[in-house]
Amino acid sequence: MNKSDTVILNGFDRSGSSAISRLLNLSDDVELLMQPFNSGIIRKKMYVPFNEPNTNEAYLFLEGLKNGKIRNDLVKSHWHFKDSSTLEFKPEKLHIIKTTINHFAQEWMKVNFPEIDVWGIWRSPLDILKSLVYNEFNTQWYNDALAQIKPTVYEVKILNDFEKYLDKIDNEVKATAFLIAVRTYYFLYYLDEDKLLDYEKFKADANYLNKFNYYYNLSEVDYAENSKIDLNILGKRRSNEYNLDIDDESFAKDIFRPIIDLKKQKFDD
Repeated sequence: MNKSDTVILNGFDRSGSSAISRLLNLSDDVELLMQPFNSGIIRKKMYVPFNEPNTNEAYLFLEGLKNGKIRNDLVKSHWHFKDSSTLEFKPEKLHIIKTTINHFAQEWMKVNFPEIDVWGIWRSPLDILKSLVYNEFNTQWYNDALAQIKPTVYEVKILNDFEKYLDKIDNEVKATAFLIAVRTYYFLYYLDEDKLLDYEKFKADANYLNKFNYYYNLSEVDYAENSKIDLNILGKRRSNEYNLDIDDESFAKDIFRPIIDLKKQKFDD
Protein backbone atom coordinates (compact mmCIF):
# COMPACT_ATOMS: atom_id res chain seq x y z
CA MET A 1 0.00 0.00 0.00
CA ASN A 2 1.24 3.52 -0.70
CA LYS A 3 0.03 7.09 -0.35
CA SER A 4 -2.37 7.94 2.47
CA ASP A 5 -3.41 5.53 5.23
CA THR A 6 -6.62 7.55 5.70
CA VAL A 7 -9.23 8.24 3.01
CA ILE A 8 -12.45 10.22 3.20
CA LEU A 9 -15.21 8.83 0.99
CA ASN A 10 -17.90 11.46 0.53
CA GLY A 11 -21.15 11.17 -1.39
CA PHE A 12 -24.50 12.88 -1.27
CA ASP A 13 -27.28 11.16 0.68
CA ARG A 14 -28.68 8.25 -1.41
CA SER A 15 -25.59 8.14 -3.63
CA GLY A 16 -24.73 4.55 -2.71
CA SER A 17 -22.11 5.59 -0.15
CA SER A 18 -23.14 2.95 2.42
CA ALA A 19 -23.11 0.08 -0.09
CA ILE A 20 -19.81 1.14 -1.64
CA SER A 21 -18.00 1.75 1.66
CA ARG A 22 -19.25 -1.48 3.20
CA LEU A 23 -18.13 -3.47 0.18
CA LEU A 24 -14.70 -1.82 0.23
CA ASN A 25 -14.53 -2.84 3.88
CA LEU A 26 -14.55 -6.51 2.76
CA SER A 27 -10.88 -6.11 1.91
CA ASP A 28 -8.56 -7.39 4.64
CA ASP A 29 -6.54 -4.22 4.12
CA VAL A 30 -9.41 -1.81 4.89
CA GLU A 31 -11.10 -0.54 8.05
CA LEU A 32 -14.29 1.54 7.90
CA LEU A 33 -15.13 4.55 10.07
CA MET A 34 -18.84 5.25 9.59
CA GLN A 35 -20.07 8.85 9.63
CA PRO A 36 -17.83 10.16 12.45
CA PHE A 37 -18.58 13.80 11.57
CA ASN A 38 -22.36 13.48 12.05
CA SER A 39 -23.71 15.62 14.90
CA GLY A 40 -20.41 17.50 15.05
CA ILE A 41 -19.17 20.83 13.76
CA ILE A 42 -18.99 19.74 10.11
CA ARG A 43 -22.67 18.79 10.30
CA LYS A 44 -23.50 22.15 11.88
CA LYS A 45 -21.51 24.01 9.21
CA MET A 46 -22.39 21.82 6.24
CA TYR A 47 -24.03 24.60 4.16
CA VAL A 48 -21.15 27.06 4.27
CA PRO A 49 -17.51 26.64 3.20
CA PHE A 50 -15.86 25.08 6.23
CA ASN A 51 -13.18 27.32 7.72
CA GLU A 52 -13.04 26.85 11.47
CA PRO A 53 -10.06 27.39 13.81
CA ASN A 54 -7.70 24.46 14.08
CA THR A 55 -8.94 23.72 17.58
CA ASN A 56 -12.27 22.31 16.29
CA GLU A 57 -13.02 18.62 16.84
CA ALA A 58 -12.93 17.71 13.14
CA TYR A 59 -9.39 19.07 12.81
CA LEU A 60 -8.27 17.31 15.98
CA PHE A 61 -9.90 14.04 14.86
CA LEU A 62 -8.06 14.12 11.53
CA GLU A 63 -4.80 15.11 13.26
CA GLY A 64 -5.27 12.10 15.50
CA LEU A 65 -5.57 9.80 12.48
CA LYS A 66 -2.39 11.29 11.03
CA ASN A 67 -0.68 10.34 14.28
CA GLY A 68 -2.10 6.82 14.41
CA LYS A 69 -5.02 7.31 16.78
CA ILE A 70 -8.81 7.33 16.45
CA ARG A 71 -10.06 10.07 18.78
CA ASN A 72 -13.42 8.56 19.75
CA ASP A 73 -13.71 11.16 22.51
CA LEU A 74 -14.23 13.77 19.78
CA VAL A 75 -17.05 11.87 18.02
CA LYS A 76 -20.74 12.47 18.73
CA SER A 77 -22.16 10.25 15.96
CA HIS A 78 -23.97 7.06 16.96
CA TRP A 79 -23.31 5.72 13.44
CA HIS A 80 -19.60 5.75 14.15
CA PHE A 81 -19.89 3.65 17.28
CA LYS A 82 -22.55 1.34 15.84
CA ASP A 83 -21.29 0.64 12.30
CA SER A 84 -17.54 1.29 12.15
CA SER A 85 -15.41 -1.83 11.67
CA THR A 86 -12.90 -0.61 14.25
CA LEU A 87 -12.65 2.00 16.98
CA GLU A 88 -8.88 1.63 17.22
CA PHE A 89 -6.31 2.69 14.63
CA LYS A 90 -4.89 -0.33 12.82
CA PRO A 91 -1.33 0.13 11.54
CA GLU A 92 -0.82 -1.01 7.95
CA LYS A 93 -4.57 -0.71 7.26
CA LEU A 94 -6.30 1.83 5.04
CA HIS A 95 -8.91 3.65 7.12
CA ILE A 96 -11.91 4.82 5.07
CA ILE A 97 -14.07 7.54 6.60
CA LYS A 98 -17.52 7.28 5.06
CA THR A 99 -19.49 10.53 5.14
CA THR A 100 -22.30 12.34 3.33
CA ILE A 101 -21.81 15.84 4.71
CA ASN A 102 -18.28 16.93 3.77
CA HIS A 103 -19.05 18.75 0.51
CA PHE A 104 -18.27 22.24 1.81
CA ALA A 105 -15.22 20.98 3.72
CA GLN A 106 -13.35 19.97 0.58
CA GLU A 107 -11.37 23.17 0.00
CA TRP A 108 -10.49 23.18 3.73
CA MET A 109 -9.27 19.58 3.44
CA LYS A 110 -6.96 20.40 0.54
CA VAL A 111 -5.40 23.25 2.52
CA ASN A 112 -5.13 21.61 5.94
CA PHE A 113 -4.85 17.88 5.20
CA PRO A 114 -3.34 17.40 1.72
CA GLU A 115 -1.93 14.05 2.84
CA ILE A 116 -5.45 12.68 3.49
CA ASP A 117 -7.08 11.61 0.22
CA VAL A 118 -10.70 12.49 -0.43
CA TRP A 119 -12.76 10.42 -2.86
CA GLY A 120 -16.21 11.27 -4.12
CA ILE A 121 -19.13 9.16 -5.28
CA TRP A 122 -21.04 10.16 -8.39
CA ARG A 123 -24.62 9.06 -8.86
CA SER A 124 -27.08 10.62 -11.29
CA PRO A 125 -28.38 13.66 -9.35
CA LEU A 126 -31.88 13.02 -10.70
CA ASP A 127 -31.80 9.50 -9.24
CA ILE A 128 -30.58 10.91 -5.91
CA LEU A 129 -33.47 13.37 -5.92
CA LYS A 130 -36.00 10.66 -6.73
CA SER A 131 -34.67 8.44 -3.96
CA LEU A 132 -34.82 11.23 -1.39
CA VAL A 133 -38.38 12.15 -2.34
CA TYR A 134 -39.50 8.52 -2.65
CA ASN A 135 -38.23 7.81 0.87
CA GLU A 136 -39.51 11.18 2.16
CA PHE A 137 -36.01 11.89 3.45
CA ASN A 138 -35.96 15.35 1.89
CA THR A 139 -38.65 16.57 4.28
CA GLN A 140 -36.96 14.91 7.27
CA TRP A 141 -33.34 15.97 6.70
CA TYR A 142 -33.32 19.39 5.04
CA ASN A 143 -35.96 21.48 6.79
CA ASP A 144 -33.71 24.49 7.42
CA ALA A 145 -31.14 23.87 4.70
CA LEU A 146 -32.33 26.30 2.02
CA ALA A 147 -32.15 29.29 4.34
CA GLN A 148 -28.64 28.28 5.40
CA ILE A 149 -27.27 27.74 1.91
CA LYS A 150 -28.63 30.92 0.29
CA PRO A 151 -25.90 33.23 1.67
CA THR A 152 -23.26 30.78 0.45
CA VAL A 153 -24.60 30.95 -3.10
CA TYR A 154 -24.46 34.74 -3.02
CA GLU A 155 -21.00 34.95 -1.42
CA VAL A 156 -19.02 32.14 -3.11
CA LYS A 157 -18.07 33.17 -6.63
CA ILE A 158 -18.09 29.71 -8.20
CA LEU A 159 -21.70 29.26 -7.03
CA ASN A 160 -23.09 32.59 -8.22
CA ASP A 161 -24.67 31.04 -11.33
CA PHE A 162 -27.11 29.17 -9.08
CA GLU A 163 -28.66 32.45 -7.83
CA LYS A 164 -31.04 32.56 -10.79
CA TYR A 165 -32.81 29.42 -9.56
CA LEU A 166 -33.76 30.76 -6.14
CA ASP A 167 -36.86 32.64 -7.32
CA LYS A 168 -38.13 29.46 -9.00
CA ILE A 169 -38.14 27.35 -5.83
CA ASP A 170 -41.75 26.95 -4.71
CA ASN A 171 -41.77 23.52 -3.06
CA GLU A 172 -39.60 21.06 -1.12
CA VAL A 173 -38.67 18.98 -4.17
CA LYS A 174 -37.15 21.96 -5.96
CA ALA A 175 -35.43 23.06 -2.75
CA THR A 176 -33.87 19.60 -2.46
CA ALA A 177 -32.72 19.70 -6.10
CA PHE A 178 -31.11 23.06 -5.36
CA LEU A 179 -29.21 21.61 -2.38
CA ILE A 180 -27.98 18.64 -4.42
CA ALA A 181 -26.76 20.89 -7.22
CA VAL A 182 -24.98 23.48 -5.09
CA ARG A 183 -23.29 21.13 -2.64
CA THR A 184 -22.21 18.74 -5.40
CA TYR A 185 -20.82 21.51 -7.60
CA TYR A 186 -18.65 22.90 -4.81
CA PHE A 187 -17.37 19.44 -3.89
CA LEU A 188 -16.53 18.39 -7.46
CA TYR A 189 -14.88 21.74 -8.14
CA TYR A 190 -12.27 21.08 -5.43
CA LEU A 191 -12.05 17.28 -5.79
CA ASP A 192 -8.98 15.74 -7.48
CA GLU A 193 -9.66 14.46 -11.00
CA ASP A 194 -8.60 10.86 -10.29
CA LYS A 195 -10.67 10.32 -7.13
CA LEU A 196 -14.27 9.83 -8.21
CA LEU A 197 -16.17 6.53 -8.03
CA ASP A 198 -19.12 6.18 -10.39
CA TYR A 199 -22.18 4.56 -8.82
CA GLU A 200 -23.62 3.68 -12.23
CA LYS A 201 -20.48 1.69 -13.13
CA PHE A 202 -20.52 0.05 -9.71
CA LYS A 203 -24.14 -1.06 -10.20
CA ALA A 204 -23.27 -2.53 -13.58
CA ASP A 205 -20.27 -4.43 -12.19
CA ALA A 206 -19.39 -4.35 -8.48
CA ASN A 207 -15.81 -5.35 -9.26
CA TYR A 208 -15.42 -1.86 -10.71
CA LEU A 209 -14.52 -0.95 -7.09
CA ASN A 210 -11.15 -2.60 -7.59
CA LYS A 211 -10.23 0.69 -9.22
CA PHE A 212 -9.90 1.95 -5.66
CA ASN A 213 -7.83 -1.05 -4.54
CA TYR A 214 -5.45 -0.74 -7.48
CA TYR A 215 -4.87 2.92 -6.61
CA TYR A 216 -3.61 1.94 -3.14
CA ASN A 217 -1.84 -1.25 -4.23
CA LEU A 218 -4.31 -3.37 -2.30
CA SER A 219 -5.21 -6.91 -3.23
CA GLU A 220 -8.02 -7.39 -5.73
CA VAL A 221 -11.36 -8.39 -4.19
CA ASP A 222 -14.29 -10.21 -5.80
CA TYR A 223 -17.13 -7.88 -4.84
CA ALA A 224 -19.75 -9.30 -7.23
CA GLU A 225 -21.32 -11.93 -5.00
CA ASN A 226 -21.51 -9.71 -1.93
CA SER A 227 -23.05 -6.87 -3.92
CA LYS A 228 -26.27 -8.88 -4.16
CA ILE A 229 -26.87 -8.28 -0.44
CA ASP A 230 -28.88 -5.17 0.47
CA LEU A 231 -26.14 -2.96 1.87
CA ASN A 232 -28.29 0.12 2.40
CA ILE A 233 -28.43 1.38 5.96
CA LEU A 234 -31.63 3.39 5.49
CA GLY A 235 -34.38 3.58 2.90
CA LYS A 236 -36.01 1.53 0.19
CA ARG A 237 -34.71 0.58 -3.22
CA ARG A 238 -36.40 0.91 -6.63
CA SER A 239 -36.70 4.67 -6.39
CA ASN A 240 -35.66 4.93 -10.06
CA GLU A 241 -39.20 3.84 -10.88
CA TYR A 242 -40.61 6.82 -8.97
CA ASN A 243 -41.83 9.68 -11.17
CA LEU A 244 -41.51 13.30 -10.18
CA ASP A 245 -44.03 15.97 -11.07
CA ILE A 246 -43.30 17.21 -14.62
CA ASP A 247 -42.52 20.77 -13.48
CA ASP A 248 -40.27 19.53 -10.67
CA GLU A 249 -38.36 17.22 -12.99
CA SER A 250 -37.89 19.99 -15.56
CA PHE A 251 -36.48 22.29 -12.86
CA ALA A 252 -34.21 19.51 -11.59
CA LYS A 253 -32.81 18.67 -15.02
CA ASP A 254 -32.06 22.36 -15.62
CA ILE A 255 -30.29 22.95 -12.31
CA PHE A 256 -28.35 19.68 -12.55
CA ARG A 257 -26.88 20.57 -15.93
CA PRO A 258 -23.87 22.49 -14.48
CA ILE A 259 -22.79 19.62 -12.24
CA ILE A 260 -23.23 17.07 -15.02
CA ASP A 261 -21.13 19.26 -17.32
CA LEU A 262 -18.46 19.69 -14.64
CA LYS A 263 -18.35 15.94 -14.06
CA LYS A 264 -17.90 15.28 -17.78
CA GLN A 265 -15.23 17.93 -18.23
CA LYS A 266 -13.19 17.07 -15.17
CA PHE A 267 -13.65 13.38 -14.43
CA ASP A 268 -14.75 11.46 -17.52
CA ASP A 269 -12.03 9.70 -19.46
